[in-house]
Amino acid sequence: MTRYACYASSCRRTALGAGSHETSTGPSQFNKQLDAELFATGIVSAALYFRLDDAYGYGAASTVGWVEAKLRVLANRLATGASLSLYRPQDGRFVSCSSIDELQSWASALFPGVVVTGT
Repeated sequence: MTRYACYASSCRRTALGAGSHETSTGPSQFNKQLDAELFATGIVSAALYFRLDDAYGYGAASTVGWVEAKLRVLANRLATGASLSLYRPQDGRFVSCSSIDELQSWASALFPGVVVTGT
């Protein structure tokens, strides 16, 4: 199997290590699975937060776009009336989120300049 560091649609192959995962179908399948999991659970774990932060920090249009795409999935979940549980790195706790405004506030504090939109 190939391991990828996935934080954009064009994932980079890496040596085995942190921040990578095994896949036999490639980065596109990983992103589909992640989107489905995010929509189903609404949980941004510490591990996912750090992956988002890494992508945002890289600063390329594709990696920031990847962060925006994951936030869009979360916004779409909120549109169904479901809530979110978002990791807060400042204190290692999770915050509940039930509105687009709350999601935007969380995202703006951690990923300045990123705008949350649905669909």
